[in-house]
Amino acid sequence: MVDPQLVKCPQCAAAFRIKKKSAFGKKVKCPKCETPFVIPEPVSIKSSSSSEKPKPLSLAEEFFGDESESSYSLADDEFDNWEDDLNHGSSDKKSPPRKKQQTEESGRKSKRYRSEPTQSNRYVPLIAVAGFIVFLFTTFILVNLFFPQGNKPDRLAGGGNLNDTDKLNLGPLPPIKTSWPNQGGQSDLVFRERKTASSAKVYDLVCPGNKTVTGIPQKFRVYLPPDIPENTQVPCVLVPPAGATMLTGMDIDLNDTSLDAEHEPYIKAGFAVITFSIDGPIGDIQQTTDNQFVNSHMQFRESRAGVINCVNAFHQVIETVPNIDRKNIFIAGHSSAATLSLLFAEYFSKVFQGSSLKLKGCLAYAPATDSKSFLKENLPIFKRIIPDVEQFIKISSPSNYSEKIDCPVFLFHSTGDRVTSYTDTAAFTAQLQKQGIDVEFSTSNGADHYQTMIDFGIPRGISWIQKQTGGQQDPLPQSKPDSSPGSAPNALSDSMVKMNKKIREQGAETKARMERMRKQFQNSAFKEKPDPNTPQQRAIFKISGYNDFYTQAMKNDPTFWTRSIENSVESGLTKIVGGYIKGSVRLDLQNQLLSFNFTGNLPDNLPQLLAEDHRGKAVKLDQYPPVIEGINNTPSGPNSSQGLLFKITFLKGFNFDQANFMKVAEIKLKQLDQYVPGSLKLNLEEKWVFVKVTDDESVIYQIRNLFSNAGVSVDLTPTRLTPENISKYENYGSTANPSKMIDLGSTASQANTSQKYVILYGVYGGDDAKESVKRSLKGFVWVDQKSIQFNPHKKEISFINRSPVDTGALERALNRNKFYQLAISQEAVPAKATEPDATKKATPN
Repeated sequence: MVDPQLVKCPQCAAAFRIKKKSAFGKKVKCPKCETPFVIPEPVSIKSSSSSEKPKPLSLAEEFFGDESESSYSLADDEFDNWEDDLNHGSSDKKSPPRKKQQTEESGRKSKRYRSEPTQSNRYVPLIAVAGFIVFLFTTFILVNLFFPQGNKPDRLAGGGNLNDTDKLNLGPLPPIKTSWPNQGGQSDLVFRERKTASSAKVYDLVCPGNKTVTGIPQKFRVYLPPDIPENTQVPCVLVPPAGATMLTGMDIDLNDTSLDAEHEPYIKAGFAVITFSIDGPIGDIQQTTDNQFVNSHMQFRESRAGVINCVNAFHQVIETVPNIDRKNIFIAGHSSAATLSLLFAEYFSKVFQGSSLKLKGCLAYAPATDSKSFLKENLPIFKRIIPDVEQFIKISSPSNYSEKIDCPVFLFHSTGDRVTSYTDTAAFTAQLQKQGIDVEFSTSNGADHYQTMIDFGIPRGISWIQKQTGGQQDPLPQSKPDSSPGSAPNALSDSMVKMNKKIREQGAETKARMERMRKQFQNSAFKEKPDPNTPQQRAIFKISGYNDFYTQAMKNDPTFWTRSIENSVESGLTKIVGGYIKGSVRLDLQNQLLSFNFTGNLPDNLPQLLAEDHRGKAVKLDQYPPVIEGINNTPSGPNSSQGLLFKITFLKGFNFDQANFMKVAEIKLKQLDQYVPGSLKLNLEEKWVFVKVTDDESVIYQIRNLFSNAGVSVDLTPTRLTPENISKYENYGSTANPSKMIDLGSTASQANTSQKYVILYGVYGGDDAKESVKRSLKGFVWVDQKSIQFNPHKKEISFINRSPVDTGALERALNRNKFYQLAISQEAVPAKATEPDATKKATPN
């Protein structure tokens, strides 16, 4: 026994007194913050030790001990109850400290710590650094191979780092040098005149990618009012194309010679108009794949959400187009183009800093002023294919950078708009007014997104422009701009009939395009649903290895790369297997198995074909024949459903209605084809929600959004329960409920009696699950170490507690050892069979 000495935790500075000499030099966890550290020896003890200077402890030795000595079975292992060495007291008074031979332990530790480094150990740090450099170089080559980045240094790649987390990375840009016809320009890019149905003189130009700062070709079309007197200058309106997704760009069709309903009113009012393409168009959303969408989004990012395209158009007006009043240039857009117009107004002063150029005004018809709010319904789908999309949405949303607007703003929105939010626009208006910006907000009682803008929004916008320019023209009527024969442009006699027809066609086309886009996003990233009436089979292959890139990458974070491997294999299977069911590839890291669903027959040499495919060769399949299982994929089939357990993170007080949640949620869930009716279970006290579905990949995001809209926020990734564990939750609420969930957010369980704790995990990302279980539970005095059970097939860990359990610490320890998607429950300890009475044993029959 030594005098009690004070020891402080190096992390939280909590003080504890040591009462046993054997505690010095031992590895412990701070009872307060759980940080592991080694109890230092007092100076008096150190001075009396050998004069030989011990080798400094490595990071692994100091915090985790010698792992080479940890290969033992779970059932027979015993761990130190190190808390008994602290004057603070043990949390388990019933458990006596393990008896050890101090001399053997001291000798073993001294030998381990004081041993001289071997020849091979000296080069371990150098080998590790070299390996890391090779990994970075390989990653860079492959990323550039599969996702070409162009030659721009500031490209914002999906999953990469955004250069500026607060705003788009923009600065002064050089103009594209072009020439106007018959004006003797020196550029090889010359606008050409084109005959169209418009009353204006129309000129267009296609600028190749080698002339633009983004490396993407850009189109321009200019409309000049007819019969402009010589030496007369007219105001100009930049009009970006509308109908984009807010994450991709939009093209313009230079071969379209018909009237455009968004351009003609400005031309009739005597203004010039220039429209232009926005980098990253996707075309028909129904034909767009994940990779095509990502590539378009990357181009859209390169253009800084289209702002660079606006700058290029502004430069054309300033540098090339004749008869333009450089002091009266506006930008006006509808829907997604309205959002871009606001962004351009916000970043104008930064792009044109140091110049005398000004933007006279910005007009936004039915904009999405809060991009995150507009995209929130489909945000999980976008995040699956573009990991950092949420950060991009944040910095490209007008509401987050409004203080930089230094020009007047005109906003228009119908109260019944069902595409973009009238409420968000009203809030944005109030935000601008608070900042002292000259803003006018015009509204309409219309119930649509497009036609009301044509009928009322643009005429009011034109009147607003005329006020800004000091023009004396009479404002246009508030009805349809083409309703009066006297207002027809000086073109063909039936031009107004054609214009009306074009307006109706464009309105119907825009509405249909938005509806197709919304439905397609809801269908889980553009994947087609398999026919439930077609018999399916599941092939299970043993994995013999991975290609060089994934072999290296999986050593660091296998869980992170699982989805990437599945996507690569799916790309190969789509081309090789005619009956492959999209989205069915699953990689089982625990057992190194690859499985997928298909119809018909598999090629006999599938492993070889996959190894020869550019993307599919991510994995190497064993040459032995696969296991083929039949699948009943009908809604009532026994193999068709699985359980999803969502952990509740918090309740939204204003949205959550406890009395009606189950009824309302069940009604909405039944609208999903994949939901198994009646399977919804909710436990608010213990914070979990359970459902059964037939296809979790395509429905998981809709379920999370449904819960969120009903006021229940859940974890991003649910636990996928095995068939053996589903019954524990689907029977919740019945008289035979066998399991009860723990509140994972609590700091400690209040149960004082021994219970069996069952831990289910969805994913394990390490190399040796058994060793990880031991490391996770080692050092917890409330765990009966001899009771630990581990079943990798059921993905289940269990133990019996000896004192109150700190479930928060338990979950953190499991996460540190790469067990994820946890569900922790507790059960009554099974009663042990009692021994027969000795007297009865001796009694003859």
